[in-house]
Amino acid sequence: MEEISVVGVFDGKTIVVGNLTTETVYKINEYCIALADMSEAQAASFKGKKVLVTGKLKIVVGKYRPTKTSTDGKIYEPYKEPDKKFIVRPTFKVIE
Repeated sequence: MEEISVVGVFDGKTIVVGNLTTETVYKINEYCIALADMSEAQAASFKGKKVLVTGKLKIVVGKYRPTKTSTDGKIYEPYKEPDKKFIVRPTFKVIE
């Protein structure tokens, strides 16, 4: 896994990502942080602040939903869930 650094404003809200395989996470920019990697106290202390987050990048590849056909013969392309980018073992630093 490669090392990554991200700067952004942390809103402290948990969101659900994914359509086929869902997970509740914190987000900073387009990156996810697992709830297990950050305590509620940490999230509250960083809420609304500009932070630098560093850690390892882990990409969870999205799964495909199977191809479907309708009764009138239409074939629907398989749906691919978007990939999720996680920052694993994150460290946080407030930027003034």
